Amino acid sequence: MSDPAYLQGLTTTLLKLSRDPVAALPVALELASLLPTPRSYLTVSTICRELCAIEEATEWLRHAIALAPEDGALRLRHALLLPPMMGNDASGERARVEAEMEALAGGRFAISDPVQQLPVLDFFSAYYGENERKLRQNLAAFL
Repeated sequence: MSDPAYLQGLTTTLLKLSRDPVAALPVALELASLLPTPRSYLTVSTICRELCAIEEATEWLRHAIALAPEDGALRLRHALLLPPMMGNDASGERARVEAEMEALAGGRFAISDPVQQLPVLDFFSAYYGENERKLRQNLAAFL
């Protein structure tokens, strides 16, 4: 474990850089390497998502889920993580989201405070041009 003052300094720096994801990413990566927690991994994932690095964001979320497998908020973030622009495999991405949401809706996971734990949900799913009803029903069943 690193020096607590150093970790606090990294955290403070990260907060100051919160509006600049390009500058914040190296700080978040260092913090995650020194303090491997679901929260630090989620921070890296969130920054990657802001930079539209969806594959990297997904991988960091997987690391966070591995450390906290019962965390419903992490699982929901993972399920709803979509690229901002449709790629060649748009139907595959949409099918993945629907399958993960269906599993979550019938699962044992809970979120204590959705407003705090899920600041952004699935804004990009509407751009996929699919019927949203089943996805919305599963989301409501989960929450």
